[in-house]
Amino acid sequence: MNASSEISVTGAYKEDEVFDRLQEVGVHAAFLPSVSPETYSYTLSIALQAGLPVFAFDLGAIGERLRKLKRRTLLPVEAMHDAQRINDALIGYFDLGRHDAPRLGRGLQGVEPERAVN
Repeated sequence: MNASSEISVTGAYKEDEVFDRLQEVGVHAAFLPSVSPETYSYTLSIALQAGLPVFAFDLGAIGERLRKLKRRTLLPVEAMHDAQRINDALIGYFDLGRHDAPRLGRGLQGVEPERAVN
């Protein structure tokens, strides 16, 4: 994949560097577009530890884990083939003015009210 002004490829990193790398690139949210039911998702664990708001389909272990939390937006499984609906959910979250850029850390700060997208 070629990098562009909209996409950057950061390359490999060591596990103990993940939070520094997230800070360096200025991550504001985590979108986990898995379309098959995963059994756990280490990426979700990292996003939660970083204090990021998480967007994911309500599917498998990711959906189960996120349903227990308040800082998340679950997208219905049937939305996985509707790019406009996904885009509207992601952009709408920030356009509503309900969210400032998170402070990355290793805890669950910035917990927000539960949200679901129809």
